[in-house]
Amino acid sequence: MKHLPDLLRRAPNIIYISAFILTIASIALSYWEIVLINNAYADPENNMVRFSLFKGLYSAVLDGIYLVASGMLVHIGIYIWDKMPANFGEAQ
Repeated sequence: MKHLPDLLRRAPNIIYISAFILTIASIALSYWEIVLINNAYADPENNMVRFSLFKGLYSAVLDGIYLVASGMLVHIGIYIWDKMPANFGEAQ
C-alpha cells in the first residue's frame, strides 16, 4: 500500500484552521456590511438590524460547521487508510 503524502495528512488541520479564519472573516464582513448600509437609516436597536446581524452570524457559523465536518471526514478517511492491511487490494 502506498503512503499518503504529507500534505494530505495535514489536510484536516488545514481545513480546521481555514474554517476558523473564514468564519471570523464572514462574521466581520457581515457586520461591516450591515453597519455601513444601515448606519444612515436605522439605529442599532432596530429589530431589522438585529435580525440582519443574526442572519449573518448564523450563515457564518453554518459555513464553519460544514468546513469542520469536511475536515472530520478527511480525518476519518486517513484513519481508515492507516488501519487497512498493507496487502489490501493486491492480486493474490
